[in-house]
Amino acid sequence: MKKILSILFLFLFIFSYVTYADEVKRFWVAPSSIGGGSGSADGAISGVSINATDRLIVITANDEVLFYKVTNDSATENYPYVMSPDDVGAGTTRWTLVDIASGVSTVRPIVGGVSVYNLTASQTLTREMMGGSFTGNYGAASEVTFTALPAFKGASFNISLDQDQTSGSTIWVILNSSDKILNEPDFVAGTGAGTSYFYLSGATGPSISLIGKDTNIWKVHEDANNGSITQGSVE
Repeated sequence: MKKILSILFLFLFIFSYVTYADEVKRFWVAPSSIGGGSGSADGAISGVSINATDRLIVITANDEVLFYKVTNDSATENYPYVMSPDDVGAGTTRWTLVDIASGVSTVRPIVGGVSVYNLTASQTLTREMMGGSFTGNYGAASEVTFTALPAFKGASFNISLDQDQTSGSTIWVILNSSDKILNEPDFVAGTGAGTSYFYLSGATGPSISLIGKDTNIWKVHEDANNGSITQGSVE
């Protein structure tokens, strides 16, 4: 009888533990992040019911994967970094971005997890381009300006000058005015009157690699090679 009671007690203990663990730590999956409705994380998942240890995975139609944790704050919604569940309004429950990754897609030229982009005109880089990509300007008829989105953890991209003292042999890499760069105390961050930048010029070869260490924080590697790289701010 004692043996039966011991086994029953052990079973109840294990069952209660599994139930408790399931209640306090859950993984939610959604096909989109914002927009409301049953297909998005902000509309389909109640902010009132999620726990501090819950996690969210969003897999978009373009195979972009975003990972979120729950934070107890009222930060302003700023997709993809901060999402506010629709039913909490200005309350203190938020989904906060932890990491972002780009998967294999039929709409992106990804080989071995690395994308190669040859951009001949000025444009704003997408999050896809800032996720393990190499970007150059071969074939550009004039200087090009590449505008980077705010830094986020997991971002990683390389900008390489692919011209050799032709009319298209200069690149401006414009950073978000709120971004900071690690280990660069002399870097002048942009303000409301200007924007931080890197300027690549000269012969083929100079390149910079930017790695997102956290929100609005970059780690940068510069390779001047035969050209030159200037960093500063446009005032």
